[in-house]
Amino acid sequence: MSTITRRLLAVLLCLCLTPAFAQEEEAAPITLLSQSHTSRTASGVRVSGMRAEVDFEYLKTLNPDCVGWLYQESSALSYPVMQSIDNEWYLTYGFDNGKLNDKGMAVLDVACSADFSDNVLYLFGSGREGSCFETLNNYTDPLYAIANPSLRLLTPGGDYHADIFACLITKQNDNSSWRVPESDFQSWLDGVLAASTFVSGKAVQPKQGDKLLVIVVNNKNARRRVLLCRLCPIEYNTSASCDLVKQPLDLKETQNGMMQVGPLGEYMVYAQNDPIFDRMRYESELNPTFRVFGGGGCGPTAAAIAIANVVDKEDLPKLRQHSKNGMGTLFCACSVNRVYCSHMHPAYLLETPDEYLRYLPVAMADFATGNNEWSDVARRAGATGTSMKFLNLVCDIYGLERTTVKNLTEGLEKMKALTGKAVMVCTALRKSPFTNSSHFVVVAGTDDEYFYVLDPWRRDDYKKTDARGILELLTPGVTRIKLEHSGLSDLSPVYIIENPAR
Repeated sequence: MSTITRRLLAVLLCLCLTPAFAQEEEAAPITLLSQSHTSRTASGVRVSGMRAEVDFEYLKTLNPDCVGWLYQESSALSYPVMQSIDNEWYLTYGFDNGKLNDKGMAVLDVACSADFSDNVLYLFGSGREGSCFETLNNYTDPLYAIANPSLRLLTPGGDYHADIFACLITKQNDNSSWRVPESDFQSWLDGVLAASTFVSGKAVQPKQGDKLLVIVVNNKNARRRVLLCRLCPIEYNTSASCDLVKQPLDLKETQNGMMQVGPLGEYMVYAQNDPIFDRMRYESELNPTFRVFGGGGCGPTAAAIAIANVVDKEDLPKLRQHSKNGMGTLFCACSVNRVYCSHMHPAYLLETPDEYLRYLPVAMADFATGNNEWSDVARRAGATGTSMKFLNLVCDIYGLERTTVKNLTEGLEKMKALTGKAVMVCTALRKSPFTNSSHFVVVAGTDDEYFYVLDPWRRDDYKKTDARGILELLTPGVTRIKLEHSGLSDLSPVYIIENPAR
């Protein structure tokens, strides 16, 4: 099958299977990654402090059309560079090939070598709101240009520092004035500098033979911006690095973590409404709704609380071996599983035990939406929550024992002997102090007077739901109820989960 035929099939599949976006994408928060220090050398630029990098081998596994990465330390610009059979495909499609995206990607001219070996390189992309080159429209302001004088182009064969020496404003149909001529370079350069929206220093102005990058920023129904840059090879003088794919999420602050649970000790407690997860879309493929994790992720979060407290951290990546996609948990700031994503960025792939521990609720949600070798879907269209049957499969993966009990009283009796060794997942029904509808919580254990409940919905008080006043908040996410009030708690056990290896 030819490349063109594959592309046509991708379009048809997308048009047939992708639900229309009924809700506008929310803008992702701007995250500035760790900064570095640069100094000039005879052959280029030396970078110390923090090295920004991407794993091109991984990116090409997701999409072989990814050839580079354009990044700016001082702004939100950090996007993969794509090259296709033409310059049009990625102007309307996202990184996930075949997924429609009205914002497009950064595109390397099809006439340029994919290894960036040409002396003049051309990039195309959209400058409309929310698009990859939106911030580059700001170079019409001389003060902005002075404050943000450079970019970085990362490639599999080496990285470049890009000194921005000019910004032109041209008509949308002007396809010649900004192209670098093969002869009479100085006359062209003089004309470009004279027409530029700002005046660059002579130190960054190019000479005949310098490697150049031309970035063409298209704006619908507006004039085009064209940035011209001189490229200098980067020499790194640092061992510190950050992954541009993972760092934006890794840098987000979280309130999840180990918390003291009365006399029982410390337990891992997650919240579905934690800033990391709150606005991620939580839907299975083809669901015609756009629900977010913060509003409906109690099931996967309760499962994550249970698993994190009975499974050793080093064993958490076992989940990866049973993914349907063959790679593991793929997610991003938009979505727990890349459904209803902007598709302007590559997916975050969970790999290490620490990554699984931090993002375990997302891993459970991705599993529950169908990314498992059994194709089991626990998050269905029309259902208000998540079927906890998926937890059976998760327990099998980790070799955990499940015990079913008739009611809470029986469950608490069993938990007395298992405190510190097991947890109990429960459904909180309509009259419980936790919810006015339905919810999932985790019983960590008991002492002689109380049983302790870990709540996936983090809040500061329960005034709206605890009509009987039986719930005591120890810290957001950690609560307790007197054993004598267990009959008023309206909790129904799902499973007692125990790790026999402990």
